[in-house]
Amino acid sequence: MTVWKEKDRAAWRYRFYYHGKPHKGSTGQLTREDAEEFETDLKRKVRRAEHGLQVLPEHTPTISAWADAYFAYVKRKGQVRRLDRVDELLRVVLRFWGARPTGTDPKNPPIAGEPYHDLRLADPIRDPEWLLKFESWMDARRVGTGKGPKRSVSSQTRNHYISMMNRLYRLASRPQFIKKTGVRSNPFETMERYRRRGRRVTVTAEELREWLQHTPRHAQIAIAIAALAPKLRLRNVLELRWGSSFDDGFHFITVAEHKTVDVTGEPMVVPISTPLRTLLEVLHGTWERSRHKTTYVVTYRDHPVQSIRGSVRAGAKAAGLKYGREVKGGVTFHTIRHTAATLLAELPYLTEAQRAATMGQDIPTTQGYTHLRPESQRPVLEALGKVMDLDALLTAAFGPKEEGVPPVHKP
Repeated sequence: MTVWKEKDRAAWRYRFYYHGKPHKGSTGQLTREDAEEFETDLKRKVRRAEHGLQVLPEHTPTISAWADAYFAYVKRKGQVRRLDRVDELLRVVLRFWGARPTGTDPKNPPIAGEPYHDLRLADPIRDPEWLLKFESWMDARRVGTGKGPKRSVSSQTRNHYISMMNRLYRLASRPQFIKKTGVRSNPFETMERYRRRGRRVTVTAEELREWLQHTPRHAQIAIAIAALAPKLRLRNVLELRWGSSFDDGFHFITVAEHKTVDVTGEPMVVPISTPLRTLLEVLHGTWERSRHKTTYVVTYRDHPVQSIRGSVRAGAKAAGLKYGREVKGGVTFHTIRHTAATLLAELPYLTEAQRAATMGQDIPTTQGYTHLRPESQRPVLEALGKVMDLDALLTAAFGPKEEGVPPVHKP
């Protein structure tokens, strides 16, 4: 045996050669007997791999290790637009499937109460009960930030967790990786997805104005932009930047990374209506007079904003609205989009093509109307701006302050 223990380390280490190739590292074992058993198993794994034999279940990579390999692969290939979202989802699913973090990485601390089963790729294949346990774990999870009550994980988010594991195994089962992973089937391929609950909560134009009036300033900006340019989703709004998202005259918003870019292959271009242009010009003027700490449009204390859930909730409740997906009739930021769609539907002189091109309700519809130039959508958004009647409110909130006039936001 070729195991030994260094004075400053608790675990035994190993080193051996096979066909001239060195293999060395830590066994992770604290006794000589366990370290020798580890090395024996490792040598067997190396011999089988070298001669093309299937990897034994106990020798398949850990899910944590394969998650690292998957992330490195998609990053190298450039196949994913939002690596930060992939990283976030991996961190969450590894709280069930992976090993407990060591605590040395401040970006990935161990989370109290999470199981961290530290399984191998073969485990859910050999024992499908792990899939049921995974579902139970998702059912029991509660998420949320700030002072609001924790909420259960949405069906859409649960499907994201399943899809992430599905992608891990799909890569592991590709011919070029089977020799290393031993994965020849994907247990997540046929795992039943959760049915998304359709929500069509809307508010009236008056309720929207009241909501906007009671919301903190940075969230007011996000709500106003979303209301006047409803094709934009929350993430699109929060990622808007001076100098890259708008043309010089504030006629169009251009979003390079959006939900349907993989289908259309084109950036999303949204015309800017008159009230939205007025708002953006005022905000841009304020930004130009500042020290330019950031180029983001929506900021809080001169820093980019990652989430406005707490501010949106506070504004909604102050306006007398119920908040949250779990509450019947509860509003969320996405309610603004449904409200805009409803108001547009109530305008009898708009064509279906104009409504679809302006809202982008789904990929097939959006594709069907890609021949409509963005400029043709401008009358629709101008009409929407008139129906919402936000001009006076936005002027009071963001226009030049007159002496003796209080701010719109009511703390």
